[in-house]
Amino acid sequence: MATVGTERSANLSSFLGLDNRRPDFRLRTQDGALLRAAANVDISDANTAKRRKGSTLAQAGSHCHSLWANPATGVGYYVDGGTLYKLTTPPRGDPTRTALATGLADRPLSYAAFDNEVVFSDGLILRTIVDNAVRAFGMPVPAETPRVYYYGADTGSLPAGVYLFCWAYRNAWSELSGTSDVASIEVLENDSITVTTPHAPWPADVTELVLYMSPANTDTLYRVASFSDPNNSYTAYVLPSGLHQASTFGMVSLPPGRILRYWGGRLYSANGDTLWFSRPYSPALCSPARDYVQFDAPVTVVEPCDDGLFIVADKTYWLGGDPEHATLKTINSNRGVLGSSGTFVSDRVAKCFWMSDHGLVVGSSGAVEPVQDEHVFMPLAAAGASLFRESDGVRQVMSSVFGANQSVTAASSFMDAEVVRKGTKK
Repeated sequence: MATVGTERSANLSSFLGLDNRRPDFRLRTQDGALLRAAANVDISDANTAKRRKGSTLAQAGSHCHSLWANPATGVGYYVDGGTLYKLTTPPRGDPTRTALATGLADRPLSYAAFDNEVVFSDGLILRTIVDNAVRAFGMPVPAETPRVYYYGADTGSLPAGVYLFCWAYRNAWSELSGTSDVASIEVLENDSITVTTPHAPWPADVTELVLYMSPANTDTLYRVASFSDPNNSYTAYVLPSGLHQASTFGMVSLPPGRILRYWGGRLYSANGDTLWFSRPYSPALCSPARDYVQFDAPVTVVEPCDDGLFIVADKTYWLGGDPEHATLKTINSNRGVLGSSGTFVSDRVAKCFWMSDHGLVVGSSGAVEPVQDEHVFMPLAAAGASLFRESDGVRQVMSSVFGANQSVTAASSFMDAEVVRKGTKK
């Protein structure tokens, strides 16, 4: 009996992985078979394929996004219909959610945790969660410059010279804002100076206005008085001793960011092409003159490791140490996908990951590896989301990207592969 055509068989339990760069007829190799695509399948290091476990609905929602879990506590947070929820998973039973804040804009949130706080931002606002309560993170600088007056000789005991004054706010948590613009006044020997407080209402959460004053003919200011209401005044007859220096002089609140990260005692906030970083151990404050790095394109990835940070903008960079002293090092020319990054620990080493225009990237200690580039083409996307998953001994990074351009490198058929290979497809 004649045989018509040929038959091919494949071992459906053994695959090498995915490859969308090869044409159809080259998916079988001497080491095994490759897959063009796979849905809901786990492929182990031993090349075995197994259907991924299913899922059940744990918490219903109307428009959910920005899910994040605090690695220190395991408590999660997400937004549903403009409301920020805290998500708690008990040892047994379904997760429960608690509303923390309402009226949020429909914009993705980024989170960062330190001490007992979780800070979040959407690029326009900056808030913090402490003890299940949401409040402003940081305070604005006082808008009004101190109003100062002098009364002439023999009204006090101040030495002759020029004196400087500025304000700062303090809130109920003993946090200080940056200082206002400086007012100066020149007085005669044995003069006195009176300062009146601003009449405008103070911002929410502010409980105290702190006044700073310099000695004669110096530019270092010290605390001399504080006020608990806007309608008050202070007269300096003599400069008191044992003063506290204005530690937040020249500082402003850290700007909101589309990306927030905490590392090395500083809070990092990336928005557009600028990466801001806070003062050491003062995460709500930064210097507008020096605490930032500007790039040639929007920053899409900021991920800290043990000894530095990966930053992706127009290129991939490594900042190995404190930003005031370390040198920014260019790693490669790859770009990243906003929202797709994360961290995990492997063999007690902290590692970062993110999606790029060369697929998934894994980095540690200033070195990166594009783990998919040889086999899988991933076009650069406008935004993405990733999840690190560990189940049944399998460790995976799962990513979803949005707004990706049409691929001209991936092969969907033999003819597409031939056109791409010959370099004629634009």
